[in-house]
Amino acid sequence: RGHELQAKFHLGEEGGNSYVVPRIYFDALIQEQAVESGVEFCQAVAKEPIIENGKVAGIRAQINGSVQDLRAKLVIGADGVTSVVTRHVRPKKEQHKDTHRAVALRAYIEDIEEFPQEVEFYMYKNILPGYAWIFPIGKNKANIGLGMRLDHFRKRKGDLKELLQQFLEMPAIKKRLLRGGQLKDVATWQLNFGSQKNLQHVFDGAILVGDAAGFINPLTGGGIHNALVSAELAAQVADEALQANDFSRANMQHYEQLCHEQLWQSMKNSYWMQRSFLRFPILVDFLVKQMKENSQLAQTFLTKL
Repeated sequence: RGHELQAKFHLGEEGGNSYVVPRIYFDALIQEQAVESGVEFCQAVAKEPIIENGKVAGIRAQINGSVQDLRAKLVIGADGVTSVVTRHVRPKKEQHKDTHRAVALRAYIEDIEEFPQEVEFYMYKNILPGYAWIFPIGKNKANIGLGMRLDHFRKRKGDLKELLQQFLEMPAIKKRLLRGGQLKDVATWQLNFGSQKNLQHVFDGAILVGDAAGFINPLTGGGIHNALVSAELAAQVADEALQANDFSRANMQHYEQLCHEQLWQSMKNSYWMQRSFLRFPILVDFLVKQMKENSQLAQTFLTKL
């Protein structure tokens, strides 16, 4: 048995509340807020970018069963890690390497004894430098899952579902399962870390943001914060491009520098820590033990995450 640490959330200077909800509700909230802010929403399945003379000129999408061309002066690729925009505009030689990618599995579990005011992270040797988690979402219900770096996962036997089952069989978890625990809505996905250098995020007629750009934190696997930061920077650059009526890479390339200034140091530090945990697993236990004995250290570390 390793060391256990409990620490309070850092709520920011203005305070606030923390909530854990199923992803589908969170996405719906973001969409609602966007529409209220003036966005024209169209439900569609993006098929591919429209590329004319080397410039992105819109998106080809399926809408109500038919394929339509949606043309735009500027396309902002915010369609996640499987982005059709990224796949078509970023050169294959610039795709993320396995050492800068992860795989993750998330499920919703019922009939589990949850701790309503806590989110739980488990870091243990079998999945380092990844972790498993349990997030409460209701009475005896939780968001549960695990993730690990892709190159490390490829060396293992078995799949993510087996690793999750092994996690559920751990004594500390198994004793909390009521009537065996029922898994629902199991989903797997890949994550592209923001720690790989020299990736292009701006193209003639297009800008990539968030997970589509590959701005995921290499240590936590979190992407929403960096997505919001990059989206704000993209909006700034897009506004300048609209005023100049110039949507070339040459005119918008400073977006990459802005993202580097805002995000790179954190990505670099997180990747260094992730690699250290993989090479020296004992560091995890040592760090948790130190934070348990020093609440200020714990608060500082968790705030940085």
